[in-house]
Amino acid sequence: MADKTYEVKGRTIRLQIDDAMVAIRFKENLQTSRRAAAVERPGVEAFSRRLELPREPFTVLPLTRLEGARSAAEEAEELAANDDVVRVTPVFKIGDKHAIATERLSLGLKEGQDPAVMADIKRTYDLETLEEFGDREFMMRVPPGEDPVDVAARLGGDDRIDYAEPDLVIFGTHVPRPPSASNGADPTMTGRGPRRFSAGDPLLAHQYAIPITETDLAWRMARGASDIRIAILDEGVDTDHPDLKEAIVGSYDAIDNDEWQEPQPWDAHGTACAGLAAAVRDNGIGIAGVGAGCSILAVRIAYSNHKGGPWLTSDSAIRRAIDWSWRAGADILSNSWGGGAYSVAIENAFRRAATQGRGGKGAVVLVAAGNASGPVDFPGYLDGVLTVSASNEYDEFKTRTSLDGETWWGSNFGPEVDVAAPGVHNLTTDIAGADGYEPGDYADFNGTSSATPIVAGACGLILSAAPELREHEVRAIIGDTADKVGQFPYSGGRNDQMGNGRLNVRRAVEQAVSTLTN
Repeated sequence: MADKTYEVKGRTIRLQIDDAMVAIRFKENLQTSRRAAAVERPGVEAFSRRLELPREPFTVLPLTRLEGARSAAEEAEELAANDDVVRVTPVFKIGDKHAIATERLSLGLKEGQDPAVMADIKRTYDLETLEEFGDREFMMRVPPGEDPVDVAARLGGDDRIDYAEPDLVIFGTHVPRPPSASNGADPTMTGRGPRRFSAGDPLLAHQYAIPITETDLAWRMARGASDIRIAILDEGVDTDHPDLKEAIVGSYDAIDNDEWQEPQPWDAHGTACAGLAAAVRDNGIGIAGVGAGCSILAVRIAYSNHKGGPWLTSDSAIRRAIDWSWRAGADILSNSWGGGAYSVAIENAFRRAATQGRGGKGAVVLVAAGNASGPVDFPGYLDGVLTVSASNEYDEFKTRTSLDGETWWGSNFGPEVDVAAPGVHNLTTDIAGADGYEPGDYADFNGTSSATPIVAGACGLILSAAPELREHEVRAIIGDTADKVGQFPYSGGRNDQMGNGRLNVRRAVEQAVSTLTN
């Protein structure tokens, strides 16, 4: 099977087909035994190794590449001939993720076009409207049997249409585990002392990110305000966690499109992010988030089917989550996720948050750079977002060989990076129960996923101190006040690893406070 391409907003998007797997849509309510029989053949691995995408509904099957075996295209053609199979579609490899194109696509009209032209567009291309996002963006269903990527490519040539892109379902890993062991026994570590620590130092079992970013000093100037809301767009947040429940003021599940966002028992990522951003302070237990005192909006954009399973999400779910967040009053959107193809639908949703959020002052959008020791992932390379890379407890940029000892991952880097923040050995809240990262209610957490909510908490303190600041002013303060640390030289005040430097919360809050008297 040949790779797929389409044009969107002047970009050529190439979807590389992975010949090692294929996605199948079976007839509805088909017994498992019939589904297994429909795909039983030498070129398909055991049906027991399948990955189910139940909300789509597709089943991803590995293909066996034996010597002399038929090509993936030939296997797909034979699978599609079975009466129990409705559709066979390729699986695309995008970075360290995989994706499939559903029967849906996102479509936006050009500025100035009368929304009434949609009636003609729908007739011409035989489309069905599934969802509307304002009066110019739509979720459509393509005709049965049509390839949504091919339909998007045809729509891209229509001069009434601003963009058309397949609604990709994305699956893959997102956390650079395994974590380091921690005891979770002590509240916030606020001792000043030296900022370089030796391996095995007890400080690593505490919140070293608090003193290294001078957050404890910032707390003397500003406390998080409960009317400042930090949205955690992730795999859900444990709303019963003792360090979080008082801070959570709203929730939304973009997967099911309802308010019941509770994560799967093993989906601990969002709970960990929420703790670093705004876990309750001075309650005598656990930890304190950098933006303690601010409120949390828990927003689920992804899930996994089983413990250790891949993250599952879609471009449309992410777009719904972004729009819900700023409309629900989010001042800050913390996005510890990335990967997949460039999406105009997601970029436009971020732009709405940054221009229409906070009554027109704009919500601050933060995005993790990624953990593959390579270029910044989508959406971290978009304009107008605050892109966060990871540093460590030694004030180094996080690489596979940095002194922290976590050799299995390194932070992504590039000209899009704005700031770095601690991204290893961060003690934080863990989802309750045996399926969390570690036994108990707290665990160590790592990755640019870990660094991003720390910066989100800092933005919460900035807006608590100076709520009239516009979103671009908050982003500028974070960069202007960062510490020039790390092993890489700075040119013109920045480098591609640490951006403008490592986060300094005290200096950021001081600068925010100074705007009140200027």
